[in-house]
Amino acid sequence: MLKSSEDAFNLLERLGASPRLIKHLELVGEVGGEVISKLDDLGVHYDKTFIQIGIAVHDAGKIVHPNELEKGGNLHEAAGEKLLLEQGVDAKIARCCRSHAQYASMSVSFEELVIALADTLWKGS
Repeated sequence: MLKSSEDAFNLLERLGASPRLIKHLELVGEVGGEVISKLDDLGVHYDKTFIQIGIAVHDAGKIVHPNELEKGGNLHEAAGEKLLLEQGVDAKIARCCRSHAQYASMSVSFEELVIALADTLWKGS
């Protein structure tokens, strides 16, 4: 269903994503683009499209829990995965809603780690 980050943003907007959430996802996407560029320079083999789409949807659950845009929290993680699955999004992509934050406590792919890294780096952490 989702073939690009543009498809992902269109879905999120249809689901009611706020402008602030979209902006956050775009900013994380910019950082992700820089990481992707470095990986390409190093000749690393990975699924670039998965990373781009995963970054675009990683905080989809903040549509359901918009207060977590301001105050933090983790309810959006499972809620985002559920929301995306209900929309027919591939389960591997949908789980990025959890794995971007829970990567230390679950088995994750290299691509999921890159998504978590981009989400961490945009904060300057």
